[in-house]
Amino acid sequence: MAATSAQTRVLVVHEEPTMVLMLRRTLEAAGRWDLTGARSGAAAVERLVAEPGRYQGLLLNWTLPDLGALVTLIGMFERNVTPRPWVLGLHGHWGEDDLARGMQAG
Repeated sequence: MAATSAQTRVLVVHEEPTMVLMLRRTLEAAGRWDLTGARSGAAAVERLVAEPGRYQGLLLNWTLPDLGALVTLIGMFERNVTPRPWVLGLHGHWGEDDLARGMQAG
């Protein structure tokens, strides 16, 4: 779906294509979201660098098998991705330490 001015472009970072598809179908059906998938943290960082300002948000799996969410966030900041998208972490088991490290990473 092509984004309209009223839609928010979001990069979904998850290694499972089924999860990306489910999120796309669910959120795009609401009409306010334009979702694109990336299957790894490295792919997400490269896409954010290559297309500055394209994505307003990230839906980021906390337990990515390649970099993990924290390293993905740090890589995004080290590569000076601007403007910085908002980030929503996806994970079934959040601990206080995970939340604190996420906040420290930006």
